[in-house]
Amino acid sequence: MKRRLLLIGVLSVFILAGAGFTLWWLLHGQYHETTDDAYVSGNLVQITPQVAGTVLAIRADDTDYVKSGSTLVELDKADAQTGLAQAEAQLAKTVRSVRTLRATSTEAEANVALRRADLRKAEQDLARRRGVDERSVRGRGRR
Repeated sequence: MKRRLLLIGVLSVFILAGAGFTLWWLLHGQYHETTDDAYVSGNLVQITPQVAGTVLAIRADDTDYVKSGSTLVELDKADAQTGLAQAEAQLAKTVRSVRTLRATSTEAEANVALRRADLRKAEQDLARRRGVDERSVRGRGRR
């Protein structure tokens, strides 16, 4: 009988412990997650620069959550300013080259107009000479 009471007591403890755990899980446990060493899966994105430059500051650490458009790295502005100055110098050189080409083009057009005028004068001279030759040939034939 003592054995039977001991067995019922142990079984009651297990049933009460199971009922208590079930009650705790239904009211609290199913809504909370805890862990000592957990990893969260997410999207890892490789970031590549659009321009080269010297890094002054890094605004995000590895595995940080970042939003689209947020600044991740700050670059030295001296490199960009040097590139801008080089681009402006190249633009000025190109503008000078275009102006030179336009001036040369205008000069060439003036030469073409001069040559056309020379051609017209030569054609007029040729027509006059032919007229004179025809008159002289006709005059010889009448004699």
